[in-house]
Amino acid sequence: MFDAASNSEFPIPMPPPNAFGLLVMQLKIAFMFVFGTLMQKRRPTHPVGVGAIGQFTVIENSKVPKNAFFTKGKTMPIILRHSNAVGVKLADSEMYDDASLEIRGCALKFSNAVDESPFDLHLNTGEFAGFFNLDSFLPFVFQMATFNDSAYKAWGMKYPTGIKAGIGGVRRAPDSYCDLHYYSQTCREFHALDGKKRYCKFRLVPYGAGPGTDVGQEPFLPDEADQNLIATTHMMKYRRLPNEKRLPDYLRNEFCTKVAGEAVRYRLQIQLYEATSSDTAEIFNPNKAWGTEFLDVGVVRLHAALPQHSVENLSFGMNRTPACMPLTRPINSQDYNSLNWTRAVVYETSYKIRRVFTRGRKDVYAPEASKKYTIKVTTHSIAGSGIDGDVVLQFVGTRGATPKIVLHDLGDSFATGAISTHFVHADDIGEPAYAIISQTSKSSWNCGRIDVTFTSQIPTSFTLNVWRYIGQGVRFVLPCSITPTTSLACRQLIADATEQYLSFMKKEFDWSNGSYLPNHSTYDDHSKLPITEQFSSTKYKDFFVDTFVGFENKGVAEMIKDEEIKSLDDYYRLYASLPPVAIIRDWRSDEEFGRQFMNGTHPNQVRKVSQIPAKFRVTEEHVRGVLPPGKTLESELAAGHIFMVDYEILEDIKRGQGYCVENSMALFFADKSTALRPICIQHFQSGASAPVWTPKDGEYEWLLAKAHLMCSDGNVHQMISHLLGTHLLMEPWSVCVERTLPRNHPVYRVLRPHLIYVIAINTLGRSLLISPGGVTDRVVAVGQGGHMDLMSKAYQRFKLDDLHVPTSFKKRGVLSEGDLRGYHHRDDSLRAWACLRRFAKSIFKLHYTSDAEVAADPYIQSMILEMQGYGYQGTDRSQHGVPGSIDSIDQLVDICTSVMYTCSFTHAAVNFSQWDYYSYCPNRPLIMRKPAPTKKVPVTEKDVIDALPSVGQAAQTMATGWTLSQFSKEEVFVGHYITDMMITPAEIAALQDLRSELRAMGRQIENRNAKLGVKAYPYMHPERVPSNIGV
Repeated sequence: MFDAASNSEFPIPMPPPNAFGLLVMQLKIAFMFVFGTLMQKRRPTHPVGVGAIGQFTVIENSKVPKNAFFTKGKTMPIILRHSNAVGVKLADSEMYDDASLEIRGCALKFSNAVDESPFDLHLNTGEFAGFFNLDSFLPFVFQMATFNDSAYKAWGMKYPTGIKAGIGGVRRAPDSYCDLHYYSQTCREFHALDGKKRYCKFRLVPYGAGPGTDVGQEPFLPDEADQNLIATTHMMKYRRLPNEKRLPDYLRNEFCTKVAGEAVRYRLQIQLYEATSSDTAEIFNPNKAWGTEFLDVGVVRLHAALPQHSVENLSFGMNRTPACMPLTRPINSQDYNSLNWTRAVVYETSYKIRRVFTRGRKDVYAPEASKKYTIKVTTHSIAGSGIDGDVVLQFVGTRGATPKIVLHDLGDSFATGAISTHFVHADDIGEPAYAIISQTSKSSWNCGRIDVTFTSQIPTSFTLNVWRYIGQGVRFVLPCSITPTTSLACRQLIADATEQYLSFMKKEFDWSNGSYLPNHSTYDDHSKLPITEQFSSTKYKDFFVDTFVGFENKGVAEMIKDEEIKSLDDYYRLYASLPPVAIIRDWRSDEEFGRQFMNGTHPNQVRKVSQIPAKFRVTEEHVRGVLPPGKTLESELAAGHIFMVDYEILEDIKRGQGYCVENSMALFFADKSTALRPICIQHFQSGASAPVWTPKDGEYEWLLAKAHLMCSDGNVHQMISHLLGTHLLMEPWSVCVERTLPRNHPVYRVLRPHLIYVIAINTLGRSLLISPGGVTDRVVAVGQGGHMDLMSKAYQRFKLDDLHVPTSFKKRGVLSEGDLRGYHHRDDSLRAWACLRRFAKSIFKLHYTSDAEVAADPYIQSMILEMQGYGYQGTDRSQHGVPGSIDSIDQLVDICTSVMYTCSFTHAAVNFSQWDYYSYCPNRPLIMRKPAPTKKVPVTEKDVIDALPSVGQAAQTMATGWTLSQFSKEEVFVGHYITDMMITPAEIAALQDLRSELRAMGRQIENRNAKLGVKAYPYMHPERVPSNIGV
């Protein structure tokens, strides 16, 4: 009977557009939903359900056109709610019955929020809907309200496909929600990147054998008796069978038990229809099949059941849909698209009314009695971290999830630097897997760490290392730590949460592209950075206050005219508003010149040589009388007493307009009784007639030669050793660890405190310092473009091993005191390296008992592969010596120590010493206005002055040197980290040992420096070495 009638039901005549008629019908539907919600005080359809939180992962499927939402490997949090669509109750009872003959529903929310979501998807059992537009939906609702079989039959005769859809969709007393197939039934547009016009529907099926395999036959389809029942009897009368003994809520309980005990997975499939010119409105008909295949698009994996009242408070909005899958606007109430369009509006109103009744409703199906949670929240101590608002937490574990836990602000609970303790009762989650953190303030909250204690089967505690800003509306997923006792089930939940977390972080931190320089994040402006990476207000203020002080001196100094500089001593007048530096008063002497190459602002260039390169035209005659009596160049080379600096890297690098810097090289002599001092200088890398300058030349000839050498050294110092060697080489590590390591990972917790602010200062530097017209163009001879080529040239030669401090000294032949005495920078460096290395090894030994465990850690391997392929991108993966894997604890320790040391001691040595050595221009010029002489000619003091930078250039250098050499009021020095990430007693003990060793190192430096007087080397003292690069 119904088959014959349904054959003539479609196509329906499609009247012309009628916006008013559509609006009237929508208002009627809205009224019915509001009325039903008020009467039932819950959802008018799908009234009871059960839910779980989990993860959705997009899989690769070449048959699915590329689009903006389903992108390969993308992970998203997900909430799933199963339900009984009609809400049949037990006879003579108000209890909803899972064992009745029901259409079963499934709603998906692609987020972990109660409301907000990029995509909400509604699905039901059965491929077809019981109604197909507003004109068919309204009679369906009316007959449902009558409970009358005659009215139901009459509706069925008018809309026979509704009966057929019912027969295809009901499932009596299934064993599990997880066994059924769910269909979206209605369609929406699908905008792929190829621009073709398509529509889509969805299906959710059991995981089975996995994506790409056949979907099995769906169980629990209605038998003949039930089909006859559906054709003749009102839906509210589809009671359970007389012999059914299971409890009314058995299906919901089974779902909670299943999620708690095993990996519950589904496959989400998409069905596509490619539009043609001959299409009619029937392609939108939810009661007609397209006949195209369903394609796997992703996998749903559930982690934990949600408390019942949390499930009831969820909303699933039809209007929450990606831009690439919009709803189609209907033209009238007969339009097949009128259903979705109206539901998008009505559901929003309905859930707000429903929530008035469900918000306070307690759990009916709570898995366990509640437990007491002690939650200690630390807000970051840097300026601007606090909020006036509440903190909202949700914990997920092996036994379930808590509802949202609101920690109320009691005045200053979450103020900057505050530590507040809260006591709450919530569901027992079993082993903790991850937390979802949000807050209610309009401001961003800089959360430090959250320490949680509660009693499950045993007393349980865990720490969440947050240390980031959480903005309004952000729900931050943070995995817990894996310990040796973590169960396999919990490890899987943590792995899924980590995948979500890293997916989120990869959106925040994306790579630039290219091998010209080390890669960095894609942000081009400090204000666009994730707020966690931006300077704090104090740090930002200090940076610009220091800049102002430096430029205040510049302004006064520039009042001095160039012609007023009559002697080299007149440059002291440029210390207009800042104190002169005592350490360089002896700048003219060769001993001081040599000392600065060991213990000045650029102490990492000098190397021992056993033979002189042919390009250096020095002869025995040049150094006769310069070397000690009876010594020759040949004998001293053999004795290991000759050292060299060579700036050939400057060759072929463009100079700024009017700027000069030579490709200089020099030899130095030192033995057990003689401190390092220069013996000859050559300014050209080739040419048989290139003059060799020695102390035997006239006073100003030799002084000018040393000035040109210092200018060469200064350009290499600023652009290679400082900017490239610390700032630019460390930024990729900052990006990489955020993209590849979870916050609880020991490597992240060891490295992150050292990498704070490097992205911020580099972003500022790219816009203010090295950009066209920036500071570098004005103060460095290779500015105006050459500075970028110089850094790139050095980067092409860079190897990761260059950051390994003992290896670097060994390569230069100056590893021990016997190689070069009085090399305080080396002595301090090796001590500092040893301290940091012991600390790193102590921490990693707590987490890895063997090399095999390091090699098997996927996050460590992901980190080093990303550094190899992206961070230090090269012409090939081997160019910069980054290994393809980390295979041992010692290898991991050395790599991490290299990063820690570069961010702290290396940067301190080459940065915070700048004012002392660059402030007096003749000591260390960065620009020469005249080239070096190409032949031996007399040189006067005026000639030296004319070659040195102008007053304006010198004042600019002073201002920059002052700014870069200042510590922020917020500075945190090595061993005392701005983010407190050590958790366990053993980790804290290791940190205390580091601090003790650094204090001992500091005392050694103080004792030595007390004997050195004005020639002290203080730059590696731990109390003046910031732990990170922040300037």
